[in-house]
Amino acid sequence: MKLSGQCACGNVQFEIDGEPLVQTICHCPSCQKAHAAPMIQAAIFPAEAFRVEGATRCITVTDEPRAARRHICQACGTKVFNQPVDSVRTVFPSLCTPNDWFKPEMHIYWSTRVVDVVDDTPKYLDFPERFGGTGKLA
Repeated sequence: MKLSGQCACGNVQFEIDGEPLVQTICHCPSCQKAHAAPMIQAAIFPAEAFRVEGATRCITVTDEPRAARRHICQACGTKVFNQPVDSVRTVFPSLCTPNDWFKPEMHIYWSTRVVDVVDDTPKYLDFPERFGGTGKLA
């Protein structure tokens, strides 16, 4: 899959050439605070599939030890991508062109949701075991 995207002002642009490792809807407190939203859509890609141009600033929004490093555009403040660990990049489908490819496989951090979502997608209380979580479902 080949995708491109940019921040709101266009000063930061990115390209992706590869398949997502996972596509998810995240309900963690860190994402809720960073995006001022009850949940976010996120696709996680291998770091080597992701290329970015433009000036970003790295922030964290909580003091949680596992909080992702968030890269924002220095000009407009758009959260362009996350870096939860060095080997992956988390991309937000709403910034991508095209943006109709996103098909969530699961909800994560369902235990900290602020709104219920009625769908057939698995709802993990934290993470699946393959990503270091308990694998427990709601």
